[in-house]
Amino acid sequence: MFNSFKYNRTLKIVWGLSLVSLILIILSTYIMFSDKKEVERQAAEVVAAKSQRASVFAEELKPVFTNPKKLLIESIKVNINLGPVSVAEDGSLDVPKNWNEGGWYRKASKPGEEGNLIINAHYDDNYGRPAAFWSLNKVKEGELVKVIDAFGKTYTYKVTETFYLDIKDPNRLDIFDSVDGISHITLITCGGVWDPRYGTYNKRFVVKGDLYVPGEYAGREGEEAEGENVKSENVENT
Repeated sequence: MFNSFKYNRTLKIVWGLSLVSLILIILSTYIMFSDKKEVERQAAEVVAAKSQRASVFAEELKPVFTNPKKLLIESIKVNINLGPVSVAEDGSLDVPKNWNEGGWYRKASKPGEEGNLIINAHYDDNYGRPAAFWSLNKVKEGELVKVIDAFGKTYTYKVTETFYLDIKDPNRLDIFDSVDGISHITLITCGGVWDPRYGTYNKRFVVKGDLYVPGEYAGREGEEAEGENVKSENVENT
């Protein structure tokens, strides 16, 4: 005879085991899902920490640029010390106090730095004798210009163009612009003919160049740049 009691008991056991299995499956799935979320969270924290450390190191590893100390143009045998200059009261760029030195504009870019490194020097002195940039107008496109900074590091620029610029040219200040993210150099001296009305030459000779070698240590040249002492002289006009 059919034993309903035994059947019901067996059925309850089967249902109980099925329910336990289902609970175990759900619990395992939940644990796996939670573990995955935790792993993803921990991985995200690791990535964020690495990114933060990388940004800190990136700040510390940024190149440091400093003041130029010496200018060398081998093609015209120029080897001069550099000192800072500012803007004069009339808005023009000041000139060095020494006929045989160059001046770098203190608010312009440093050697190797993005922007425009601006250096000027005298063409001649008050008696018409050659000064620091007497031969600058002989520089040719493609020639190299070297600048040694205060760390003794050399930055090399390749000349890209040379030209004369009228002192009354309304766009004359455009030569100082630099918006392309490259390190440039601009060298300036007097040119043209003497204009007694203004007490200066009627043109400026300009040499422009782009950074050619990112930087190499100057060695002996840098040491000599620091060791040279040149007597300063007062200047009335460029």
